[in-house]
Amino acid sequence: MMRLRFLPLLILLCLVLASTSRVDAITAPEGGIILTNANGGIVLSWQPDAAQQALMDAGKPLPQQVIALRLLANTEPSPQIQVLETRPWAGTLPDLPVPIIAEDAGALPAPGYSPPSHPTSALSILRSGWLDEQYTVVYAINPIYLEHGTPRLITQIRAFVPAAQVLDATASSLEASPDADWSSPSSLANRASWEMSVTQAGMQSLSAATLSGVGVSIGDPSLLRVWFRGVEVPLDLRTTNGSLTELRFYAPTPGDRYNSLDRYWLTVENSAGPTIASMNATPSGTVSCKATALGRGEWRSSKSYESRLPGPDGDHFFVGQFQVTPAPSNEDTATATFTSALPWATAPTTMTVTVHGASLYLGTHTLKVTLGAQQQTASWSGTGNTAQQFAFTTSASQAVVALVPGSVSDGVHLDSVAWESPVQLRFASKGALFVGHNGQQCYSLSELPSGATFYDITVPSAPVRLSAPSSSFEVNATGGHTYLVTGPGTLHTPAIQARTPVDLATPLNAQAIYIAPKAFVSALTPLVNYRRNAGYSVAVVETQAIYDSWSGGQVNPNAIREFLRYARGTWTTKPVAVILVGDGTSDARNYLGIGQTNWIPPYLATVDLYIGETACENCFVQLNGVSPLDDLMPDLMLGRLPVKSASELTSLIQKIIAYETSEAIGSWRGQAAYITDNPDYAGDFPLIADQSIASLPTEVKASRMYYDPNAPTDQPWRVKDSYTAFQETMRTINNGALTVSFIGHGLPYQWAYTGPSSQPNAPSDIRYLLGVDFASDLRNGVRLPIVLSLTCLSGQFQVPSYRGTTIDEALVLNPYGGGIATWSSTGAGVLHGHDALQRGFMNTLWADPHGEYPLIGSLTMAGYEELFTKAYCCEDELRTYVLLGDPLTPAKIEVGLFEVMLPLVVR
Repeated sequence: MMRLRFLPLLILLCLVLASTSRVDAITAPEGGIILTNANGGIVLSWQPDAAQQALMDAGKPLPQQVIALRLLANTEPSPQIQVLETRPWAGTLPDLPVPIIAEDAGALPAPGYSPPSHPTSALSILRSGWLDEQYTVVYAINPIYLEHGTPRLITQIRAFVPAAQVLDATASSLEASPDADWSSPSSLANRASWEMSVTQAGMQSLSAATLSGVGVSIGDPSLLRVWFRGVEVPLDLRTTNGSLTELRFYAPTPGDRYNSLDRYWLTVENSAGPTIASMNATPSGTVSCKATALGRGEWRSSKSYESRLPGPDGDHFFVGQFQVTPAPSNEDTATATFTSALPWATAPTTMTVTVHGASLYLGTHTLKVTLGAQQQTASWSGTGNTAQQFAFTTSASQAVVALVPGSVSDGVHLDSVAWESPVQLRFASKGALFVGHNGQQCYSLSELPSGATFYDITVPSAPVRLSAPSSSFEVNATGGHTYLVTGPGTLHTPAIQARTPVDLATPLNAQAIYIAPKAFVSALTPLVNYRRNAGYSVAVVETQAIYDSWSGGQVNPNAIREFLRYARGTWTTKPVAVILVGDGTSDARNYLGIGQTNWIPPYLATVDLYIGETACENCFVQLNGVSPLDDLMPDLMLGRLPVKSASELTSLIQKIIAYETSEAIGSWRGQAAYITDNPDYAGDFPLIADQSIASLPTEVKASRMYYDPNAPTDQPWRVKDSYTAFQETMRTINNGALTVSFIGHGLPYQWAYTGPSSQPNAPSDIRYLLGVDFASDLRNGVRLPIVLSLTCLSGQFQVPSYRGTTIDEALVLNPYGGGIATWSSTGAGVLHGHDALQRGFMNTLWADPHGEYPLIGSLTMAGYEELFTKAYCCEDELRTYVLLGDPLTPAKIEVGLFEVMLPLVVR
């Protein structure tokens, strides 16, 4: 039986502080930093040791010396430098981290990206956050820094940090991380109610018969209440002789990044709720009535995703990108089509066109808009979002938008094109919206639909019904108010059904939480039972129950985070592991037409310094602060099972249980395999692998497969030919290993780009060390490694594709082999950060090869702590790394086993 076990996370220093009257000094295990506990704080002291002096004598730069300290949450963390001795430095400067993006990608970084630069102070604060529920600040002594642009070398430094302590998870004098700011589930979630699905903007209408048909009590109409995301919506209760005939409420354009519709809830209360106000709009006869007003609309066709640009609406989807090279190249154009429910007004007229877009380029951009026979241009400079307005003295149903070539290459992403033009108030028996003029105005409306009603919807949350006896109404409005005339096109009947109450306010008191859509709950049962039999307390929570409780029924990844914050703050048994069951996509609205189901949405956030937005899985479990970006460290172990169907989940669960229960012994359980790309501008990948191998216990076997077109002949593990390297990669995984670490360049669908093979009969399309389709062809059975993809982008499970899986997903979902779990990046990242993560993971994995099997989740947490406390850069990788697999799966280590091939003798 497996018992609950969580490896202690790596601690930078182990030190029990004495009282402030004592002075204790300890030399840190790395870098020669001396820490002294004195005067109610910590004194940091450093000067080069013999090894560091030798490096300096050779003209080589010294690395930054990193130290993490505990502080009270509200303490000023700035260090007070007491002694600083320096001299000029004439050697090379330290290397700066470079994103592991393919050289030929040709991609511009996200706006606001700042290339790494050399430090300009002797001692700096790298980062801070809550670690082990205590506030932690990470400092860096910069042996070589720039002083007014001139390199200087520190020969001695001493600094004091008030009220600081060394890392000590048991220090009772420090504040624990806050739990009190979590939000409780909505009280509406656990009450009888009905859900209405709004798919079109406009006035929503439900007849008394429809309401009664789904069980709504309408005896007293005033007790009916409608809610959207916990906020009440005013109603227009239409009655005859006191009996309800129709319920109306206004709904603006539905949908958001994750939802194509809006869910409104209807309840029956004990008291009356808000109603739509009514205003007398009978014409006074003192002003002439106009038969024209303004029409507005917007053309949008989301067909392109750009992670580096949020766009004016924040969803990163665009019509597409204009791309031009320097003149005299052709313009890049798109045609926007304008539709209006009301006919255009006759001349004279003025039509305003506003183009919304964004650019990654720094230079000047020039857009040209052609409307009919007229043209207008507008120019602006810089990156980010823009709105360019063009005015024409004509109206038309189409506009051609063009990016004009300039003196340098340019690109602009087109998001939408809005228009405003005079229209005739002639309704052709349909409903419509229009915008009025400023001041006291009377409007004459013709060809109205039967039973048309007028509303002022300028403030969508507080519409006003305009009472007028005929086909005209008069108002006195400041600014251009928006008016709605009900009829076909603006009066809609939403689907309504009774919803099942859910109770997530009552603590579930479970160590492990499996969050799954309802469609997967039944298939999840074998794994849940297996975990319970192993001694875990387990809760299965449906995604919709979470959405109902924290986001008004709307799909929202932050609702999952809020649920976890509530669980940590209120449950007696605190959760320690969370497993998201289901794949997710960045294209929840299916703009790209691929059609992948968003079973559990990724937590999309701008967390990668180079590519901008990507899946931030740890955002679900970074629980301190209102936003997950308020802290750096995850607070719970987290994994995702990226399945797309119940049958795929069943297959994956069988694979997990088979791995965990297998009693088959093999030397592969004591082996660490390393596969690397060839060294280049982004780093020396083989060197990092060799350093990791050197840190392994002697009883752990290591295997190496390094792709290197310049391989020396005396190192057989360095493979020159690309196809041979691919074959060796497949063989390495098929042979089995406890861990497989790939270190190098990557993409969502492959490890490395190797170019064509020199072998005459090698397949021409295999130009990588491993591709997504071949990941599905692996046949290593239960000899399943934990795969550390120390590369960029291979963990981007959220990328929509017709293939359906990325390379890491394919490794996990392969029912015949592949990996038991993958740990990899959804972003770009740099080698130094990836190395810190794998160092914490591997050091903890092999800390006690004969001890209890460590959990994969505890190993990833150790990697995060290593990066947080010891790395001089790359904290964005704390948010971009994702575990595909179950964090409660143990790494089944067996060392000291040897396999010998014996001849079979048959008599």
